[in-house]
Amino acid sequence: MKKEFVLLILILYSTFAFCEIGYNHYRISQDIAHHIGIIGGVGYGVLWDNYPEITSIGNTSGLFGIEYEMRINGFWLSFGPEIQYLAGKSLFNTTGTDVKIRDTYGVEAIYHYNFEKGEDMQRMFFLNLPITLGYYVNGFYIGAGVKVGYAVYGEEQTHLKYTTTGTYEEYIDDFQQIANHSYSTYTSKATAPLDNRIKFSAIGEIGYDVLSWYRNNTRTISSGLKISLCVEYGLNNIVKGDKDAPLYVLNEANATEISLNPYYNSRAGNSHHIHPFYAGVKLTWLLCIKTKTCNCYENWQYFNSRYKNMVR
Repeated sequence: MKKEFVLLILILYSTFAFCEIGYNHYRISQDIAHHIGIIGGVGYGVLWDNYPEITSIGNTSGLFGIEYEMRINGFWLSFGPEIQYLAGKSLFNTTGTDVKIRDTYGVEAIYHYNFEKGEDMQRMFFLNLPITLGYYVNGFYIGAGVKVGYAVYGEEQTHLKYTTTGTYEEYIDDFQQIANHSYSTYTSKATAPLDNRIKFSAIGEIGYDVLSWYRNNTRTISSGLKISLCVEYGLNNIVKGDKDAPLYVLNEANATEISLNPYYNSRAGNSHHIHPFYAGVKLTWLLCIKTKTCNCYENWQYFNSRYKNMVR
C-alpha cells in the first residue's frame, strides 16, 4: 500500500504542477476556452490479481458523467463527477474431497466431491472524480491524471458446480448419476459484499474531436464530439483482509450440500494484489461556455489557425 500511496502523491504533484504551468501561461496569453461535456462510455473491466489458482477474464463495464474542460493554448485540463459500473469475472480451480457417509439406505460408502471450474462475478458501482491534463492540437488530444472513487455498491457472487459419486466395498465401480442415492450434479452459490470502499487510480486518455473539421469549415456549430480511448488502473487493493477462510464447508446433515464463501472473501488480500482495471471507448459531447475571453466559435477558429501555422 505504501508504494501505491507514493505513486498517487507523485501523480497528484505532477497534475498540480502542470495546472500551475497552464495557469501561468493563461495569465500571460489569455488564450482560453471553457466547455461542459456530457460523457458516456463502455469498455472492459477486470480485477487483476496474483492468485495462482484463479484466471481473471473480465466483463463488460461502463461509465456516465459530466465534466468541465478548459483549454489554454495547447494545454488541456478536465475534471468532473462520473458514475462507473465496473464488472469482473474470474474462473478458479479447487480440489475435490472425500468423506465417509451412510447413503439413503443406511449403507456405508465413501462420498466423492468432484469440482468443476468455479466462476466468480464481481459487480461494483463507483462515484468517481477524475482529473486529467494533457495536450490538445487540431482536434487531437492526449492526457493523463488520477481518479478517486467511492464504491456505493459492491458485491461478489461465486458459483461452484460439482458432481458426487460413491465407492462401496462390495462393488467394483463407483456409483454415479443415481439421484435417489444422492449421486448427481449440483450447483452451490454464495454472495458477499466487497469490503473496500475507496479506490485510487491512474488514468490515461487519447482521442479526437470529430466535429473539429466540420466546425472550422462550415462555421455553423460551436459544439464538439470527442471520441477517445481511455484506460484506468487501480493503485490499491479492492479487497482487504489478512485471514484465509475455507472456500467451502460440507453439510454434515446433508452430504449433497456445501456452503460457499465467495472467492475473494475467502482469501486474504493484504498479502496479494487485487487491483481493478478498466479500458474502453468514451464519447464526450462538448458545449462551449461563453465568457469574456471565449466566444466559442471564434475562439475555436483562433486555436485551430494558430496551431496550423505552428505546424507549418
